[in-house]
Amino acid sequence: MKKVLFEINGWAYSISVEDSFATYLQPEISKDFQSNTPDSRKAIIHAYIKAKYKFFNQEKAIETIVDNLTQSL
Repeated sequence: MKKVLFEINGWAYSISVEDSFATYLQPEISKDFQSNTPDSRKAIIHAYIKAKYKFFNQEKAIETIVDNLTQSL
């Protein structure tokens, strides 16, 4: 496990995640929370929606790959 450190609205947070995920997460979370806006809820909601949109697109891509593989059998 590796710690990921980030700050939201002047408050420091630390979470422990799997090492390989930490390497990916640290720069991503820094980008998502780079603005020190007074409304941290807005930043959190934005980051959540961004993550869900990525996940949604990945799910669609997986479905397309599965459909293509199924059709070629």
